[in-house]
Amino acid sequence: MVSTLVSAILAWLHILSAIGWMGSAMFLAMVLGPSTRELPPPSRRDLVLRLFPRFIRYVTIFATLTLVFGVLLG
Repeated sequence: MVSTLVSAILAWLHILSAIGWMGSAMFLAMVLGPSTRELPPPSRRDLVLRLFPRFIRYVTIFATLTLVFGVLLG
């Protein structure tokens, strides 16, 4: 019973972190990328310099959690 519950929780955490990881990538490719192309180069540079450190941090967290929960699921 406990093993089944732990496996279910790990599976959900794995799926949620994968959704965060892939959702971030899709947001970048489908929303942020095309939107920044419409900006003048100086504004685009400022936006990228402000957003990307945070974006990379969250993508790294989601990717790491996806891998960790996947390994724990075995």
